[in-house]
Amino acid sequence: MNRRLFAATAVLLAVAVPTASTASAAAKKKAPPKKPVKHVRTINFTYSNPCGFTLNSSVVYGPGGTDNCPPAAQITTSKTEKYMSVTITDKTGQSVPVTFVEDAVVNKVSWDIICGKATNLAVYPNDTYDLRPVVAVGNTCPVPPTQGTVTVKLSNLP
Repeated sequence: MNRRLFAATAVLLAVAVPTASTASAAAKKKAPPKKPVKHVRTINFTYSNPCGFTLNSSVVYGPGGTDNCPPAAQITTSKTEKYMSVTITDKTGQSVPVTFVEDAVVNKVSWDIICGKATNLAVYPNDTYDLRPVVAVGNTCPVPPTQGTVTVKLSNLP
């Protein structure tokens, strides 16, 4: 009788132990990965006149002079910031030009003209950019900047 009891116990354990371990494995199932959280840093600066000029024609193409730009027009990204959105609000209510210049490296300057607004521009972390309200000769912006605010939003996600 002990043999039968032992055999029955062995059969029950053979069925019960794998089922229990499978159940505990299902309970320990990995949680789905967390979605990244968007972090946004906002910087505002004001201008009271154009602080430079930009040439944008078939003959000359370049960011031009910037002698009167405010120090706040130079934006430095943090190590996690990869996107920049820029909005220029001028008292005229018109879209006005701002040059978007990445810090110059030897013999190369990366730049573009933003007319009123730009969203999710790709930027490099730990880099410096100049946003200069300028008179843009040859550009399609309707008027030069007069007085207003430049709002910059830096983020880790678009």
